[in-house]
Amino acid sequence: MKKISISIVIPLYNKEDTIGRAIESVLCQKYNLFELIIINDGSTDNSLHIAKEYEYDDRVKVYSIPNQGVSFARNYGSNIAFSEYICFLDGDDEWHHENLEEIVRLILNNKDSVLFSTRSYVEGSLKKFDMMNKAELTGDFFEDYSKVNYLINSSSACVRKEDFKAIKGFPVGFGRGEDIYVWFRLALLGKTAHSLRTLVTVHSDGKSRCANDKLKEIPYHIYYFTLRNSKIYKSKKFIYKSLK
Repeated sequence: MKKISISIVIPLYNKEDTIGRAIESVLCQKYNLFELIIINDGSTDNSLHIAKEYEYDDRVKVYSIPNQGVSFARNYGSNIAFSEYICFLDGDDEWHHENLEEIVRLILNNKDSVLFSTRSYVEGSLKKFDMMNKAELTGDFFEDYSKVNYLINSSSACVRKEDFKAIKGFPVGFGRGEDIYVWFRLALLGKTAHSLRTLVTVHSDGKSRCANDKLKEIPYHIYYFTLRNSKIYKSKKFIYKSLK
């Protein structure tokens, strides 16, 4: 396999119980030409200390910034990444040891694509995913997204840095749908490629994934594509009760 470098960005905020697992899943990758950028987003627990313990590996780089949210942290890490391609991984989640190898295979086979992903398994879901007949999907992204569960998420995605910068990254200040917005924008910009191998584990019990205030917020991708020019839209962040 031809060698290309990959930058991996992990946003970190108060994940002391899981960040070690996430980092180790990257360091255990069969494909080892990468840099791991961890952006400590103002953690108040022991997360930073745990992350810095992995700087014995020259590929691991830990940066600290004042708390500004997950989107800002991902964008910050992407801006300082040296690779042409950037993968994302949340501090709650983990990769199978062949995940990065599969991403690189997708890139090499689809050099004109702007967005790539492997498939995910959500821990605690009723059943694991059934493998489909095709090894990968490179057709209509929106049709595939509507039919394939967990086709892409913020722990399975890889983007081409140039195109990610063209859409100005993740929208800052929103807690829901900001990642879907990025996938949609990139899919409108160019081709996409998605492996149907399940190589990412999403831990659905993550602390930041069940906040009640987030459940009330209109997802950003819905705002951007359907509501931003509507008279019903009243503020940058509005909740469901504003629609009543």
